[in-house]
Amino acid sequence: IAAMLIVRSCAMGIIATMSMAAMLLLPTEAAALVQTLHAPQLAGRTIVASSGRAAVMSESRRGALPAQWRTQLASALCAASISLSPAFAATSVDLDTLLEEFESITTVEAGLKQAGLLGTTKATKISESDVKGKVDKAALTAAQQRVRALQPYLDEAQYEIFNSKWKFVQGYLGVFYSQKDAFQTLIAGTYPGTDPISLASKDAMIVEGNNVFKNAEALSAAAKKRSRPESLQAYAKLALSYDRFLKAGDLYGKAPTAPVKTAKTAPAPAPAPPAPKYAPVPAPSPAQI
Repeated sequence: IAAMLIVRSCAMGIIATMSMAAMLLLPTEAAALVQTLHAPQLAGRTIVASSGRAAVMSESRRGALPAQWRTQLASALCAASISLSPAFAATSVDLDTLLEEFESITTVEAGLKQAGLLGTTKATKISESDVKGKVDKAALTAAQQRVRALQPYLDEAQYEIFNSKWKFVQGYLGVFYSQKDAFQTLIAGTYPGTDPISLASKDAMIVEGNNVFKNAEALSAAAKKRSRPESLQAYAKLALSYDRFLKAGDLYGKAPTAPVKTAKTAPAPAPAPPAPKYAPVPAPSPAQI
């Protein structure tokens, strides 16, 4: 990305220099040529230049040989500047600004690369064999954080869809696809038991997890068609499935339990000091001394 931005900056500098040179060489003909290139139907007609004089693009009005050289050079410079500008502007993809807006730049970058900005990556289904085995507490905590961290990317996709911007929607969905292992770890670690309630809860999480990826695929297809109504409907289903998965995994957190109040009792009195083993001898009086 940095190399692309450097090349683009150099190219834009060259384009600006070429345009200035063209205008200095022959301002009237250059201005007329620019208008002619942007509106080919005006070629051969009278075009009013910025100086207010009439400029007719015909060989009979160009004068002697030096003037022809100047005109040809100005034409070449203007044509090059006009033809190169859109090409370099189209290749600029400012991902740095995009990546800085999220909590985990690494996660977003991986998702954008995996989706390839084209939506070619597909998410496979989560099966029961994927959620077997023991999960330690550290891995479960990490998976919970990764799944919770998908919310900002879902919000950003919603913003893009509402504004009919489609460039990075596939990249946001790629972030979801890249977190499939976190979904699996979360399902396996949240309900590790074999009792009927744990097995039913695990099956519910598998269904909702698969719905997340299925609806993400539907949103990807709608975004490819640039259909705003279909994209909004697919987004609503994706957001609902993601919300249900969070609830099934108890990722919204629990209300803090109130501390148990104990009755206040008076502290036990300190034990009395032990009695001396021998009686103290009184001090002698001054008369005795």
